[in-house]
Amino acid sequence: MKSQIILLTGASGFLGYHLAKTLLSNGYKVVGIKRRNSSLWRYNDVKSDNLEFYDIEDLQKAFSDNMPECVIHTACLYGRSGESLVEIVEANVMFGLEVFEMAKKYKVQTFFNTDTLLKENINDYALSKRQLTQWLERNSSSIQIFNMKIEHMYGLKDDNKKFISWFIHELVNNAKQIDLTSCEQKRDFIYIDDVVSAFLTVYSNRKSLGKFAQFDVGTGEQIVLKDFLLEIYKQCKAKFDFNTFLNFGAKKMRNGETMEIIENVEPLKNLGWKPANNYKYNITTIVDEIGGAL
Repeated sequence: MKSQIILLTGASGFLGYHLAKTLLSNGYKVVGIKRRNSSLWRYNDVKSDNLEFYDIEDLQKAFSDNMPECVIHTACLYGRSGESLVEIVEANVMFGLEVFEMAKKYKVQTFFNTDTLLKENINDYALSKRQLTQWLERNSSSIQIFNMKIEHMYGLKDDNKKFISWFIHELVNNAKQIDLTSCEQKRDFIYIDDVVSAFLTVYSNRKSLGKFAQFDVGTGEQIVLKDFLLEIYKQCKAKFDFNTFLNFGAKKMRNGETMEIIENVEPLKNLGWKPANNYKYNITTIVDEIGGAL
């Protein structure tokens, strides 16, 4: 039986890798799109004849060679390294539209877009992601589109530039002090395996859904950021030797900071999805993995 083919942008990234690995284990063929200079270090543990990579410059060839039934668009630029507004819009809006236009041309049946639950006024990344979503919704008559609005995801093999991974990295490397805001804002921290499961749940229910649907991807539990960080600190302290001082209140919160995310995860749960474990268990998984690698 021929494997169903899914084209995945942002394949070298955190979410892309975990999606690819799970899709492969479920019998799909994955066509990964990546930047030419992107490292594939996350895939060192993945060996499969059903995985093939193409550079962004060969996007049309990836479509014409494989004729995918589904596209999962995860590629994005967060703007953490001083990228210009033009670079952010090119990556998060224009490239997304290019992938979408290609999907329409090659008669892809289902298109997933990866969005954020952050308000669009919080930063340029959030604004650009919202703009792409608006374009997709406006043009959803010819292809089924699912817009996945993800809360704060975390997990194994994340980029150390992202906050939770950076925080753990600082602790493990015995940083003298970590300056933080008061960390009173609430976030719904969702483990990467649960994010992947949400995508697969929506895909498996696609025939019962309309041409355009949006899903908030979170556990439904809002946790005070300070409590989440202290749990990480406690579990790391029990396993590693460090004396890092957490300097809460040393920094001001960013302008327009959202103190609590408005979300509705019931539509996702109504499809039969639920998070596998609570955040304390998931933190233990990460800490144990780091400990085993040292």
